[in-house]
This record gives sequence, C-alpha cells and structure tokens, in this order.
Amino acid sequence: NRRVLLEIGAFGPIAGFIVAVPTLMYGLSLSTTSSVLGLEGISFGSSFILNLCSEWILGVNPQSPNVNIHLHPIAFAGWIGLFVTALNLIPMGQLDGGHIIFALFPKQHVLLGRIFFLALFPLGYFWHGWYFWAVMVILMGFKTAPLVDDTIELSPKHKVLGLISIAIFMVTFIPVPFSVI
Repeated sequence: NRRVLLEIGAFGPIAGFIVAVPTLMYGLSLSTTSSVLGLEGISFGSSFILNLCSEWILGVNPQSPNVNIHLHPIAFAGWIGLFVTALNLIPMGQLDGGHIIFALFPKQHVLLGRIFFLALFPLGYFWHGWYFWAVMVILMGFKTAPLVDDTIELSPKHKVLGLISIAIFMVTFIPVPFSVI
C-alpha cells in the first residue's frame, strides 16, 4: 500500500542524510581553504546544505570565486553521501523519490516524474552525467512499484515523512556535481 511504499522510499535516504551531514561537518572542520588562483582540477558542486555547513564551520561560501575548499577525505565522504542521497531521491520511476512522490501524489506522480525527466536535459548541458541518469530512467521505466492495496490513505505521520524526504532532496540536490577548472 502507499504507506509501506512511502516508508520504503523515505527511510533509506533519511538514514543516509542523518549519517552524511555529521560526517560532512566533521570533515569540514578538518578541511582547509585557499585562494583559487592557479589551481586546476575537479571542482565539486555545492548543495544548499554544503553551503550552509561551509559558512558555519569554515566561515566561507564555497560559491565564492576567491575561495577554494580543500575537502578532507572525511568531508568528501560526507559530500558523496549527500550526493548519492539526492540521486536516490530524484522523483522518477523506481528510485526512492519516485516511490515517495507516487505515495504522496498518486494522480500527479506521472506528470511530476516527466517534468523532472525533461529537466534533466537542460541540466545535462552543464553536467553530462544527467544524460546518463535520463537513460537510466528510460531503462528502468517511469512506473513505480505496483500496489496490492491502493485504498489505504496516508496518515499525517506518513505525509510529514514524505515532506521531510522532499526537503532533504531540495537541500542536497547539486545541479552541477562535478566540473573541471
């Protein structure tokens, strides 16, 4: 039923978020900053939660053109955890985000999934990995898991759980996860 589907979709990403944020925060406390001048390499994108934690712990905004954060390996592990959580919460098909959106909005989930699918193409202009995710969704399909009983409505607790999951997606999503400087 929709309650079970929402629980299956929400608990994994919430658990990942609960582990990744303290890992990121601790790792940022071990990280260093420097001027960007003359540096080449891979730049890791920023999510809202990374920006917030960086400003709080390091006193710098990772989006600033004059600052380069040298992530400690523990901070990088936290970054990866948040990135994977966001990928899993993409609101399409068999991904956890697809299950959550289907459980919350059974009549609108197809439309919402297609809107996000179409959004992957302009995002792919900035990071080509989004094209890979579009192909993966095509291969997995747009449908979510079938329900045995679709008459059971979500409880208020389940709706809150779904909204928390959507909020986690919003604060962890990175439009351009990697770029070359």
